[in-house]
Amino acid sequence: MRQMTTLELAYAIKHMRHLIGKHFSKFYWHGKKLFRMKVQNEQVFFALPYGLGICLYELTNVQEHPFVKFARKVLKNQILKGIFLYNFDRVVVFVFEHNLLICEFIGDGNLIITDKDWNILFALEYGEWSSRSIKKGLCYKPPPNMFYPEPNNIFSSEKFIISAMKSLNLGTKYHKKALSMCGIDERKKAKELSWEERSCIFNAIAKIISYSTPYISPDKRDFALFEMDGWEKKGIFEIVNEIILLPNIRLNAESEDKTLE
Repeated sequence: MRQMTTLELAYAIKHMRHLIGKHFSKFYWHGKKLFRMKVQNEQVFFALPYGLGICLYELTNVQEHPFVKFARKVLKNQILKGIFLYNFDRVVVFVFEHNLLICEFIGDGNLIITDKDWNILFALEYGEWSSRSIKKGLCYKPPPNMFYPEPNNIFSSEKFIISAMKSLNLGTKYHKKALSMCGIDERKKAKELSWEERSCIFNAIAKIISYSTPYISPDKRDFALFEMDGWEKKGIFEIVNEIILLPNIRLNAESEDKTLE
């Protein structure tokens, strides 16, 4: 199933800014790792670890879950103050008045609620890794990201620039698009790029984010934030509902049918 890249998550939350200033209302679980958050009159879905968006379909099969119960209790009536990507990685943070809802679209995905000082209060999944731990009471630490806080790290690599850019987590099509916009050969070694070429790459990425128009593939399994031959232009939330939400709904329904058998 298609997973949203860092760039696509950034584009999606850019178009979710209208949620800021609205009150948290409800949190729901729809089986497996499909969750829904109601912010006043808007519905936001989280399909872990694939992506998120404004929900355009009615979701049924509401089930109880410990994380959902905690979210409803702690976030009740709080105003949403902001939404941002943490360290420009596949980690989306919803900032409420007194708490943070952290959505990780990395690995198997996770949902974490912290206090305003980033201390973990509750998590969908707890765990311990070499670089961090997700446990109650600990201060939240994101997955390691070699790109942040030193984006120029990619330019010290001996690899071809198209390979070195993988650490940006933007998605190969966007790496290729940025290089194409700058007229840079994909097989040029990253460390051999001039200062002007390096600046051009980041400016191209910024342009893709700022002036993007989403297109969906004919088979409705892929999308891009720039025009592609034969692809249909659509709104970002129409696309993520088609590519991410609906397959998750079908997957959950199939699992339930098998359980009933």
